[in-house]
Amino acid sequence: MRADTGSCLAPCAGRCTEEEYTARIRTAHRFLEGRTREPIVRLERAMGAAARRRDFEYAALLRDRARRLARFQERLVAFRGTVASLSFVYRVPGYRGDDRLYLVRRGRVVEDVPHPKDRRSREEAVRQVSGVFPGPAEDPADLGPEEAAEILLVARWFRRRPKELERTWEPREWLRRKRPA
Repeated sequence: MRADTGSCLAPCAGRCTEEEYTARIRTAHRFLEGRTREPIVRLERAMGAAARRRDFEYAALLRDRARRLARFQERLVAFRGTVASLSFVYRVPGYRGDDRLYLVRRGRVVEDVPHPKDRRSREEAVRQVSGVFPGPAEDPADLGPEEAAEILLVARWFRRRPKELERTWEPREWLRRKRPA
């Protein structure tokens, strides 16, 4: 039915080639990465064609879909920017001075270590921080549901408690200040 209405390529029914289907998947992937507006442009073209046929109800439906899709893409790109900014060393005061450092990379708590109080614990913390932050970040498409939920939770925590950001350090800055003498 969806193939008949044009909302699905119907690869399971053999109505498109493997190349056509793969091209659409690549387009969807680029759209989700914010690198193309092709699905929106396609909807806008179909909307224009519907309006020229005087099928105004269908044109309005396509207009609304295009708007929702554009808003979704804007929010997704903004969220990616938020996630990229959630990489830092976060110091949390603990009971009776047992402070912790949470190493947060792209919105995920990768490690937690005791806040260093002496040279030896500083060396260990420097080793941990140095090991967590270098290298390429994982592809968001590779995240499982638990990892995605963790990112949303961390982002929400800092959005609701912006003062907590005052206790965060950019990893390189933390390393520069905390390296043992």
